[in-house]
Amino acid sequence: MAKVGFDIGAVVMLKSGGQTATVTKIERTDVTVTWYSEVAGDFKTAVLPAAILEEVDFADDEDDELDDD
Repeated sequence: MAKVGFDIGAVVMLKSGGQTATVTKIERTDVTVTWYSEVAGDFKTAVLPAAILEEVDFADDEDDELDDD
């Protein structure tokens, strides 16, 4: 079984961009993610192939905020 590059609880997004989501389940190469849809006003869940997801690195965002001061 191939190992996906993140764990349950990781924040991910599509490699092509878009909204962030939280990994809630991992099965083989499929990842279940959950996010809040402001349009629907509710949480949404989808099962996606791990190959199309990447983990979000919040350290980059924090560095940018420090540079703005």
